[in-house]
Amino acid sequence: MITPASLPRLGLAMALLFLLVGCQATPETSSHTAATASARATPPADSSASPSYPLDVCVVSGQKLGSMGSPIEVQVKGRTVLLCCSGCEASLRADPESYLAKLDEAAGTR
Repeated sequence: MITPASLPRLGLAMALLFLLVGCQATPETSSHTAATASARATPPADSSASPSYPLDVCVVSGQKLGSMGSPIEVQVKGRTVLLCCSGCEASLRADPESYLAKLDEAAGTR
């Protein structure tokens, strides 16, 4: 039974569940991102980005774009970045230079 006294714990449990399930990025996939960032690829067919987008993985989590539904298109510093899910947007906005550098490296413009 849910009582007013249990609501703070329930809210904390829900927040933790969202964080764990939201993007499902792990340290393994994050380190995998660096390795795959140098691989040039085209975006998935359901992507609305330009065919010249240099990655087929999320620059934040390393998850394949389109694996969690349509990629999320985010504008940061005048550039379009594709993410696997909305859960990755906060990380992108917290350190845009790092993730834009991964895009540049994949595109060969660095």
